[in-house]
Amino acid sequence: MNEIDWYTIDIKIKNVKNPLAFIYIIIKKGNCIDEDMALLLRYFLKYHSKIALEHDLLQFSVLLKDYPLSISILKDFYSLIKKQLNLLDILKTIKKGFHKKSFWKLDINKQIIRFKEIHHQFLAIFDCAIGPIMFHLKLKTLVNSNINIDIHVNEMYNRLILLYKLFNYAFFYNNKILIVDNIEFTDMEFINQVKYMEYVFMKTNKVIINTINSFQLYESIRTQLENLLNPIPINIQIDLVQSEIECDDISFMLGIK
Repeated sequence: MNEIDWYTIDIKIKNVKNPLAFIYIIIKKGNCIDEDMALLLRYFLKYHSKIALEHDLLQFSVLLKDYPLSISILKDFYSLIKKQLNLLDILKTIKKGFHKKSFWKLDINKQIIRFKEIHHQFLAIFDCAIGPIMFHLKLKTLVNSNINIDIHVNEMYNRLILLYKLFNYAFFYNNKILIVDNIEFTDMEFINQVKYMEYVFMKTNKVIINTINSFQLYESIRTQLENLLNPIPINIQIDLVQSEIECDDISFMLGIK
């Protein structure tokens, strides 16, 4: 019986001088069970992910045809990286419309919390942070009524000011949300003012929700990738009769004495 010293292998893979040649020889030799090959790949990706991005390791799939778990590790790695890069483009677009430097200095979990707080403030402006009836829906009941609407027009205007202050011009511009100035808003008929309030609410709310979802998805993918690249091996006693490993082969490749 023999036991693989994964701790030492971890360190040696980190410091291997020619990582690409090393992993190619390990894969080509193929003298270990699938579970151990998968661990070797995860340790390799942990320290040499840049090389894995420069050289598609899935090209070695033909050599890993009898190692489904190992192929799965490589596929998961490239899939997570691709998803992460796609989300990075989305986050860069979000950053263009949300310039607050203090926000972008936060770690991603605090950014998620902060955007949820902003969402709550936004909902409060429209009376739906707690209650179910949105401000513009209340105003719709006043259309065609005979009551004085001036107080309600002023209230709409004040709430729009709060909304604009909560974000900034770049936020609305980059998200293609129409902004009207004081004169334009005043010249609208009451029903159109209410419709504009509804329009701003729907568009802005959608952007905020999508932003929070993007941050949460990015963090989820980052966590999955971190787990993939930080294996916690279980010490397994290897039967040298049933498996052709091994430990000595791996140690030899890494220069472990």
